[in-house]
Amino acid sequence: MGNSTEYETIRIKGAGGLFKEWEESKKAAQEEAAKEGKAMRFNKGKPEWSLVDFQAFIPMVRVLEFGAQKYARDNWKNGLDMDQILDSMLRHIFAIIDGQDIDPESGLPHIGHIQCNTMFYAHFRKKKLHEECVAATLKP
Repeated sequence: MGNSTEYETIRIKGAGGLFKEWEESKKAAQEEAAKEGKAMRFNKGKPEWSLVDFQAFIPMVRVLEFGAQKYARDNWKNGLDMDQILDSMLRHIFAIIDGQDIDPESGLPHIGHIQCNTMFYAHFRKKKLHEECVAATLKP
């Protein structure tokens, strides 16, 4: 599915196009499994989580823990303004550019704040695209 999100793909291809893509993937997996004498796996287009360095996300988790203490657990899920998320992310980026590795308020690395803001932005962008997709589907 390339760089598109799941919702962007649905919006562009429609459900019929996605089904055709799945059928083609299934057929290719069946052919490969038969050729190699192995069990079928339908992994084409799925995220390859083995590429991720999960230890690199520890600063993000620490910032989320800080936020849970300061506000409430999962408070961010109640909704954040996307422009404010970007403003916050840029403040932390510019702090790093200026040579400051640790955020003075939290005492945690700026990179953790950047990671959180990136996750927040991705979450609310996906949610917005999903809502647009549902709205477009419901239009007469």
